[in-house]
Amino acid sequence: MSIGQNRYRVGALARVKGETRFGADLGKTGDLHLACVRVQQAPSRLIGVDSIRAMALPGVVRVFTAEDVPGAHRLGIIPITKDQEFLARDIVRHAGQAVALVAAETGESALAGALAVKVSLEPLPGVFDPEEALSEDAPLVHPDHSTSNLLTERVVSRGDAEAALADSAVVVEAEYSTGVLEHAALEPEGGRAEYRDGRVIVWACTQNPHYDREDLALFLGVEVERIRVVQAETGGGFGGKLDLSVQPFLALAAWHLHRPVRMCFTREESFIATAKRHPFRMRFITGADDRGRLTAVRADMLSDTGAFASYGSAVNARAAVHAT
Repeated sequence: MSIGQNRYRVGALARVKGETRFGADLGKTGDLHLACVRVQQAPSRLIGVDSIRAMALPGVVRVFTAEDVPGAHRLGIIPITKDQEFLARDIVRHAGQAVALVAAETGESALAGALAVKVSLEPLPGVFDPEEALSEDAPLVHPDHSTSNLLTERVVSRGDAEAALADSAVVVEAEYSTGVLEHAALEPEGGRAEYRDGRVIVWACTQNPHYDREDLALFLGVEVERIRVVQAETGGGFGGKLDLSVQPFLALAAWHLHRPVRMCFTREESFIATAKRHPFRMRFITGADDRGRLTAVRADMLSDTGAFASYGSAVNARAAVHAT
């Protein structure tokens, strides 16, 4: 294409005409509807999940728990830090974590079934501040496979910062902080899944279909060739849809029931059950010459990746690089 020519944006016409089908629009008549059973008390030990009342309700087909996961329980976008359980097994690590999944003939019956599930919990001591989390006596977020709450540490050094600061005409020392940010895409997380000829096909509004495919294969304990992930039109992501959301629930239900299923998070679920932009606490010592040109930066930054690793190690590394 040469300079000065208009470039047609693929999908633009369908969007302005309201014809684009996003994750929540992919459902078909006859699909089962899925709804999560989420608990707000965290951290806590999961004592039991009683689904008897839920299964007695009209339209409820199945209630899944962690015991129904045929493969790996811990998933995650970074291969060496997979630690997120989409159906909690023993410990609920964040408010809003799912402990069960209801499949039903209608959305209303799925929600009614989720409300009817009885969950027994035992409170556990928690840690809610990144600085407190680094103390020796802090409760561990993942005591079953970690001896520290420190996920990763990155050091970037270029030149002699101390000498440059000593020679600077001006040195400014200050502390800064950023809060937790919700990506708040217009479209909440949604999708659909089918079981076909021994394979599971998942359509979802994702930013990471290839990583999703690998994790779903681990989750179901099957070869990756038996999983297909189709990236649906995504109504905003901004990094918030890099991690898995509805995909494991869709895949699990389709795998067990051999029926097409659909799911869409409510806005509340999108807020409480998806990854966030990491909050940071930063202390910068910055030097400049008499013309205002920067001469040196020394920065110490502490980020909070929450209950699970997610992209935490990559974010931390990127922050260290960008700070210099």
